[in-house]
Amino acid sequence: MSAAIQKAIIARFDGDVGAGTVYAAVGGRLWYDRAPEKETTPYIVFRVVDDVPMRTFADELPTWRVQFDIWDEDPEPNDANDVAKKLATRFNRCSLTYADGDFTTVGCLREITIGPLREDDYWRITADYLVTAQST
Repeated sequence: MSAAIQKAIIARFDGDVGAGTVYAAVGGRLWYDRAPEKETTPYIVFRVVDDVPMRTFADELPTWRVQFDIWDEDPEPNDANDVAKKLATRFNRCSLTYADGDFTTVGCLREITIGPLREDDYWRITADYLVTAQST
């Protein structure tokens, strides 16, 4: 994974910490790849699951599929659903500041959300976002 994409996602997440934000809904608990063991829920784990470039007639644009997993151990999935909505508000159709190579901005577009699904004692919602470099 490009470290620049990871930094861009964390910067976007950390950029709005007020009441009613996804940051506030998870208490700032956003982790890359995996959360610490026995972490308080809800929290979000994200990772790059694909990095196949998007090809146009003129360009080959770096593209990443980023998966966000929302985890919550409440008896009902209400908090997980709330976090998913706030995640979409913050990341769907947004631009991320990206500092690597020839591109300075990447667009982020939600492709699919699956869940909530019950896994052992946790609710899990998975949201996939397509992150594509914007040609300059």
